[in-house]
Amino acid sequence: MNLVYLSLGTNLGDRISNIELAYAMITQSTGTIRQKSSLYETPPWGFVSTSKFINTVVLLETDLDLEDLFKSLKQIEKEIGRKKTPNLNAYEDRIIDIDILDFNGKISHSNELTVPHPRIELRSFVLIPLAEIAPNWIHPLLKLPVNKLISNLNEASELKRLN
Repeated sequence: MNLVYLSLGTNLGDRISNIELAYAMITQSTGTIRQKSSLYETPPWGFVSTSKFINTVVLLETDLDLEDLFKSLKQIEKEIGRKKTPNLNAYEDRIIDIDILDFNGKISHSNELTVPHPRIELRSFVLIPLAEIAPNWIHPLLKLPVNKLISNLNEASELKRLN
């Protein structure tokens, strides 16, 4: 079995329902969610929007390999209603975003997928929920524990814990 940390985020529509639907679809098609962080309301990161995000991190146990898991998660995003724009480098409002943060501590890079997920160390909306469910997690490339990464953040955290 593979242990995978996923980050989920949404800032369009009924945000909490979007997350709950994603949980159900992940469980149905990829494996078992072993842990869920709280839900956090966060401002947009990397772009301007009037819509705040709901973010969470889960620990998934799956027998899928990395590539099959990635394909399955992209299909879930599509089924929930995510539409990709041609500018792949632009951040934008989204109905759902599911990212693979860590896959068994593996380091992998391809044109479509990088693991651990790039820029984890810059994102409080990922690090704080991750630390909640995995306080001993260590970044596979940086070799730093999650709490050290949080303390290294230069931004003032604007996360609002919802539950």
